[in-house]
Amino acid sequence: MNFSRFYNQFSHLLRIFLLSLTILLISRLNFIRTYGQFNDLQGHGIDLIKAFYVGLKFDIQAITYGLAIPFALSLSLIFVPGRQSAYYDFVKRMTYIFSLLMLAVFLLLLIIDFYFFRFFQFHLNVLFWGLFQDNTTAIFKSVWTDFPTFRIILCYSILLVFFSFLLRKISAKEYKNPYSSTAGKILFVLTLSILYGLGMRGSLDKFALKNEDAMVSNNAFVNTIGTNGIFTFKNGISDLSVQYINTDYMAELKKNGFSSPQEAIGQYLGRRIDSSEDLMQSLLSTTKTDTFLTRNPPNVICLQMESFGNHILNYHSPEFNLLGSLEKQLGSCILFRNFLSYSDGTIETLEGFLVNNPFIHISQSIYMNVALSSSCAIPYQKAGYNTSFVTSSQMGWRNMDLFIKNQHFDHVEGCEIIGLKIPETKMNEWGAYDEYMMDRIFQILNEEQEKPNFIFGMSCTNHTPFTLPETFRPLPLNIPKSLKNLIVTNEELALKNFTGYQYGANCLGQLIEKIRNSKFRDNTIIAATGDHNARQVFDYKDSQLLQKHGVPLLLYVPEKYLKNCRVDTSCIGSHRDIFPTLYNLSLSGATYLNAGVNLLDSAAAKNNDAVTNYYFTAFNKEGCVSLPEPLFYKWQTKNPLLLEPTSPEQSPNLLKLMQRAKAYKASMSFFIQKDILRFYGKN
Repeated sequence: MNFSRFYNQFSHLLRIFLLSLTILLISRLNFIRTYGQFNDLQGHGIDLIKAFYVGLKFDIQAITYGLAIPFALSLSLIFVPGRQSAYYDFVKRMTYIFSLLMLAVFLLLLIIDFYFFRFFQFHLNVLFWGLFQDNTTAIFKSVWTDFPTFRIILCYSILLVFFSFLLRKISAKEYKNPYSSTAGKILFVLTLSILYGLGMRGSLDKFALKNEDAMVSNNAFVNTIGTNGIFTFKNGISDLSVQYINTDYMAELKKNGFSSPQEAIGQYLGRRIDSSEDLMQSLLSTTKTDTFLTRNPPNVICLQMESFGNHILNYHSPEFNLLGSLEKQLGSCILFRNFLSYSDGTIETLEGFLVNNPFIHISQSIYMNVALSSSCAIPYQKAGYNTSFVTSSQMGWRNMDLFIKNQHFDHVEGCEIIGLKIPETKMNEWGAYDEYMMDRIFQILNEEQEKPNFIFGMSCTNHTPFTLPETFRPLPLNIPKSLKNLIVTNEELALKNFTGYQYGANCLGQLIEKIRNSKFRDNTIIAATGDHNARQVFDYKDSQLLQKHGVPLLLYVPEKYLKNCRVDTSCIGSHRDIFPTLYNLSLSGATYLNAGVNLLDSAAAKNNDAVTNYYFTAFNKEGCVSLPEPLFYKWQTKNPLLLEPTSPEQSPNLLKLMQRAKAYKASMSFFIQKDILRFYGKN
């Protein structure tokens, strides 16, 4: 037994382990220093200790996996005769190579995770891979322009050289074996192997260390401290491997805590579902029969605006002008501000709008060709409308060209068609500038007048790298001091973001103004909202979940279509309520998927639940619940738009909110799954 060389090599690995642990600790401290709201962390001292303890376990697990091959090679030295110095040199060389490779990968992931969190406000996950399904050239250009890329690369290279130097210094040192007896040597190796295995497992419990173990507090930021980008990146790879639409609806129901579709749908609808009832039909609603709408069907335009968040509007002023021409149109519109997006990502929100999709990316699954009966265009198509989808983006983005054409749109157009129809169109990395998409929408209204029009538009200009047409002249954007103090990115990037916001809002305002000054003013309804809030500029506290996920909903409705509407813009709503509202405004006796409420009926909207990211976060007038590890919040008494932690015991109605949110997700999942099975003749 060649124990001396094993002990010497283990001593090297121990020092490499401690070096790696120090790097991860420094990374965690820098993460807290950069993103932590220290006022919010007061009173969470015990939780912070727990988070660091869990974080230590996550770090140990990552390092032990990273050093697994060098550790195995070190163990093999025990069984190699002492004279085989060539093999010992090989093990030392492999240990250096694998250790440097591990540190290089870890450091790269920690850097990416740091900036990923700045943009999305959560650690690396499966969404990271979605960046490569976007316009990859534009993504890398955005990275180069929005982040200190050259400085990052330089620092990364210097650190790798430094790590290489340290590893060589560690490898050069020899350590004397302290054990003389065979029993002591065997006990040392066995103990070390057991501890190493525990380090890889990360837990003495029944289950190995998992992401949920980081949930140690009722403070959401504290729960982000424990894990690290290495572990969440690994989870993202696992999630990617199972990113498919599971048509086993019973498995999905059980995952959400329901034993049958009747139970889930019954809880969602708030009534008993009879065993003989057609479950798909039970999830449908019908608008009232209205002879006026039958004779006077309005045009309907629904716009999903890139990064059109709600929170920033609180700072709009003549000196910090975020709205441009939209400001003059607000007096003719209905504006909901207590409003939430489907998700924090563009494609997720788009699929939520188009088909009420609660899964990850149908458009990038094997079911992209399924014509879903939950499509938002079906009620309009059945009512004799011309249905159009228009985006300033490239139609090849996220398989939109393959997916949307199956969702009951008569015409599907991207920037390629816009460029042909409007020759003066200017392009950026993502497609056509928004103003040309708005012009194309108005053009369609003029071209297709034999039928009423339903047009869904998706903009893309207000997106990194925030390039704007040379003809655009921004209005004043002097960032107020109160806002400067809240910005977590560099001021130049923030100003680009604000200017892109102004441009998008200005384009929307110009479209509304053009319609109001045209023959379409009295027969065209417009709904406009953001796909999500832009989160890279601000760091939102737990109390600001409404602001973090909030987007405005703006409705332009001609007076004659507002008859009998009782509007309360203070109600809480979300994207799922937009089409139920539009259907009830514009269609007579139309059947549609019951995914939300009519926001222009104050009685229906009064007790509404709003959801974002499907069932990850749900809101109502009582407060908010955030899943999957339930965190409960109630509205503050002094500031009813801000939240404060509570418990199910203090706020029992939030338990009901959580259950309804789960029931909503399970019901929508069931509808999509049954639709897919029916499409393939399996139902």
